[in-house]
Amino acid sequence: MSKNIVSICPVCGGEVVIKKVEKLIRRGRDVLIVQVEAGVCTKCGEHIYDLETQELFQRLRQGESLFPAFHLHRIGYAYEVIPG
Repeated sequence: MSKNIVSICPVCGGEVVIKKVEKLIRRGRDVLIVQVEAGVCTKCGEHIYDLETQELFQRLRQGESLFPAFHLHRIGYAYEVIPG
């Protein structure tokens, strides 16, 4: 298996396969949608990320500028649901 990801799920023992996934990263009141490759368990659905991808998530959460490697593209609006 590539990307230094385990082939057996550490949660349930199922088989892990590499897939493209979307990860939501919260940064204050903003949400970033990041498409990355991850190991995904075929049994329980657990996502397993390699160290490089985990470090990318951390840098995005901290607000580090990753330009020009990445561009932000507004795709819509977010709404808060308030009861009552």
